[in-house]
Amino acid sequence: MSMVKNALFELYFQRNPRSGGFALFSAGQRPLDELLDTGGLTLRRVPEGTAVFPGEPVLTLEGAPEDCVRLAPLLAEKVRAATARATAAVRMKLAAEDSAVQLPGEHGALPDNTFIHCFTDEKSAFAYLVAQNRAQCVLPVDSVSVLQSGIPNAIAAFVDYGGEKGVRIANGDIAYAAIHARRQLDAAGLQSVRIFAGGALDEFLIRDLKRQGAPIDVFCVDTLPASNEFRVRWAVSEGDGVPKMTRSQNIDKITPPGRKRLWRVWDEDGKALADLLTLADETLPIGQPYTLFDPHYPWKKTTVQSLNATELLGASAQNLGVETLWDTVKRFENPHKYYVDYAQRLWDLFQETMQSA
Repeated sequence: MSMVKNALFELYFQRNPRSGGFALFSAGQRPLDELLDTGGLTLRRVPEGTAVFPGEPVLTLEGAPEDCVRLAPLLAEKVRAATARATAAVRMKLAAEDSAVQLPGEHGALPDNTFIHCFTDEKSAFAYLVAQNRAQCVLPVDSVSVLQSGIPNAIAAFVDYGGEKGVRIANGDIAYAAIHARRQLDAAGLQSVRIFAGGALDEFLIRDLKRQGAPIDVFCVDTLPASNEFRVRWAVSEGDGVPKMTRSQNIDKITPPGRKRLWRVWDEDGKALADLLTLADETLPIGQPYTLFDPHYPWKKTTVQSLNATELLGASAQNLGVETLWDTVKRFENPHKYYVDYAQRLWDLFQETMQSA
């Protein structure tokens, strides 16, 4: 028995991070190609920022098995962590709707309550901060009491010194404080003062603040929430030209065999209808009727009258972000299931390989 000389590894994940309806693929800031310091390895991936789903390969690595295995854990963890962060970030922006979101590292160093306590009183601290930062100053108005002292003291400092201004609320009942802070600021003629929200924000809290009518202009996210349930895994789909597949009692862990292409199929409204896996040498009948079916429940079918599809995996792939998805897929609770279907030839190979075990 001998090891194959060339293997094709594919990277999948089993479920969407944060129990959502999609993931946003990311490999982080450092290019993945920099990790391929071993000659003969070939890497393909979906573009940064593309919406992806369980059941489809988002990255492939091909070459000598021992070299692939050496790099596989590093690549998997890099993609897992970056994709989890990117997905959390875009979910927060969806929750914020028309408000801005500043992610970690984007809002710089804001003065906190500890700094305010270095002064004899809050009013003196605010006067100092505004005088030193007239171009843009965001005051932490929750160091004592947002409405009884923080906002009145901020108003006094802003009136005296001018400049581009904001107040930040990161503790207590943020919605209540923001609503009443807005009233006090407007009554003082400071309609241009923006309200920033901070603290342990995630997409659910941001969404609830928006639903409660909190007049927050900017959400400052201090840390992106972890996604511990998000797991990625490798599968070998081909060895020396022979199709291979991962078998499991868990249907979500089964991966299809062979060298493949990944496509996004569009509906008549220009939104993503489903993703489609085909064999690498297969040509799609673009512009003609085409039937999509669930590979695990093949009686679930839908037919498009004029097939329109875009390739997702490889050098020619396009970045297709969350704007291509229907809102039902992007909702936070009970998102619509987005299907990853197999072309008929791939499904036939899947069945043949499964039965040959």
